[in-house]
Amino acid sequence: MHLTSSNPANLTVTNSGLITAIAAGIAFSIAQIVLSCEESGRDTITGDALPTGPVASVSVSPVSSTLQVGATLQLDAAAVDADGTPVENAGFKWVSSASTVATVSHSGLVTGVAVGASTISVTSNGARASSTITVTAAPPPSPPTGGPEPVVGNVILWSDNFNRSSGADLVALYDKRGVQELITDGHSGNAIRFPYTEASSDNLIEKSFAPTTDIYFRYWYRLSVGADPTCGGRNDSGFKWFMPWRAVNPRYTMGVSLLLGGPAGFKNTGLEFSAHDNTSVQMPNPFNQNISKAKTFKTTADGAWHEYTLHVVTGNSGYEQIWVDGLLVLDDSSYHYDHNAEGISLIQFPGTMVQWYPGCEFTVDVDDFAIWHK
Repeated sequence: MHLTSSNPANLTVTNSGLITAIAAGIAFSIAQIVLSCEESGRDTITGDALPTGPVASVSVSPVSSTLQVGATLQLDAAAVDADGTPVENAGFKWVSSASTVATVSHSGLVTGVAVGASTISVTSNGARASSTITVTAAPPPSPPTGGPEPVVGNVILWSDNFNRSSGADLVALYDKRGVQELITDGHSGNAIRFPYTEASSDNLIEKSFAPTTDIYFRYWYRLSVGADPTCGGRNDSGFKWFMPWRAVNPRYTMGVSLLLGGPAGFKNTGLEFSAHDNTSVQMPNPFNQNISKAKTFKTTADGAWHEYTLHVVTGNSGYEQIWVDGLLVLDDSSYHYDHNAEGISLIQFPGTMVQWYPGCEFTVDVDDFAIWHK
């Protein structure tokens, strides 16, 4: 700011504001000094640019938008005078009607905080405009890939690659029910086949091991193309895919069916892999795939090899997790259902068809089976 005097003969002033009286008339000269300060186009206190004219109206863009929690959106404001001429350097004040939903900075940058709606208002010289902001939930993270595998330091309770030379040797180390066949085109060498027909709709092998309360199971499976244990929807209950047993208390049933089950929001889309602890009062029966439905029994009935991994933790707040081809598809660990604390000590799989209908023939091949705990 440059300071001048209206009458230098009476009073002088320096740029630093030092006033020197020369003659009478000082009071008049001081008033003139104030009036004659030269403006630079900026606020003398803040240094901000001053508007070029009076603001008559304000607009904001966009007038409505949607963003996710944690995302940001830049709003732009513009001011015009009564003639519609843009007002340069207009000052704006931004306010959110619900800062718990969305906040706004002094420059109009909006940040989503929580699901809901907020009105972002901008004012200038009494003129006002607003933008409606809807905040939505951020998408869930992609399901983790890469199922658990036994590693050095884990306790291997059982392991079998089914590389036997005869059908008798194939099942010699198991109790069994139904029909089992030796096949030579396994996942890694020979494998075991379970043919489901009218004469053999209840096929399984059974293995015992030390009781374990936190246990993993993994095997590779191959389904015949179009395999459908519901027989075209006639057998809604499907069949028992994998059954971990307690010695005294009821077992778990990992099934494949058309039963709607739960939890809320995750009804069965058809032939999903499911879980249920028969000791649980709280757990839906069945508990269906709640993390991803990309890999189901139906989508893997393609004649190719696929990997199935199951993790079971017994006891209250215990849980089950299922991976298919390394993709986590089911995880009920956050539900904290009641579970009996007795450990798992026996498994049977694949299992029995709940009801058989003609024309429902299919096969299940199994290879590279492992049971372990950390």
